[in-house]
Formats: sequence, structure tokens, C-alpha cells
Amino acid sequence: MDVYVGNMAFAAALIAAALYDLRTLEIPNWLSLLLVLAFVVAGLAGAPPVVGRLAGLGLGLSTGVAVLIGGIVLFRLGLLGGGDVKLLAAAAPWYGWAGVGQFLLVVALCGGLLALLLLLLRPLTGLWRGTWLGTWAGLRGEKGEIPYGLAICAGGLWQWHHLLPGLAVAPS
Repeated sequence: MDVYVGNMAFAAALIAAALYDLRTLEIPNWLSLLLVLAFVVAGLAGAPPVVGRLAGLGLGLSTGVAVLIGGIVLFRLGLLGGGDVKLLAAAAPWYGWAGVGQFLLVVALCGGLLALLLLLLRPLTGLWRGTWLGTWAGLRGEKGEIPYGLAICAGGLWQWHHLLPGLAVAPS
């Protein structure tokens, strides 16, 4: 049951991060912390033996640290926002070393699609200026910002569904 709860927290945190980013162009730190905490809970609740669970936790967390280091480089180059880097690093342990490359590739593809979609939609912002959509900073993007939390969420949930299909199902 703890594994299931951890996986549901994973999905909920990614979706919440996407919505926060779309609305404010910021991703709260507590969502990234929730992702890491849910990973630890799900990892500790996994199948025996305990040594295997601890090794899995260590490998997953080391994946997150590696993604964080790479993300810091991209942040310093101005290619990713700080919240995006932290969210990527917090999601990476869920995929481990075996799946993190594919996760990052799918996120990049989703990011490209998102950029194209925003290029098409942003000229139409006058149409929704007086509506609730007009208050969403990620849609307006006055400085060309892209709410990359949406791409991380889409790519993360896609990978989560395809790499971990048994974990997305409620326990019987």
C-alpha cells in the first residue's frame, strides 16, 4: 500500500508542479521535496530483502544527484529555470540509471512540442485577456518564458506509465 501511495504522490506532485508553473512560471520547492520523500517511502516499502531496497534507494538518489549537477550547468547557462532543474532532479530517482536517459529524452521532446504550441498560441493572447486564462503567466510569456514544468510532467507521466505499469495500478 505504501508503494501505491508513493506512486500516487509522484503523479500528483508532477501535475501540481505543471499547474503551478503554467500559472506563475514558478515551481514551489515543496513539490520537489515531496517527490523525493515519496520516492524514499515507496522504496522503503518495496519488496524484501532490505539490502536490495537500500541499494535501490541509493542508486535512485544518485541518479537524482547526477541530474541535479547536469541541471545546475544548464541553469548557469540560462537554458533551464531553477525550479525546472529541481523538479527534474526530484523525478529522476523514480527512473534510476536504467530509465533516466529515456525520461530526459521524452521530457525534451515534450518541451519541444510545448515550445511549438506556445509559439502558435501566444499571438492569440488578446482573445483570452479578460478571461481566467489571461491570468496564467505561462500562457502569456511576456519574456519568452516556457513553463517547462508542463514538459517535465508530461514526459514524467509518460515514462512512469510505460516503465512502471504495475505500480500505477491500485493494490488489490
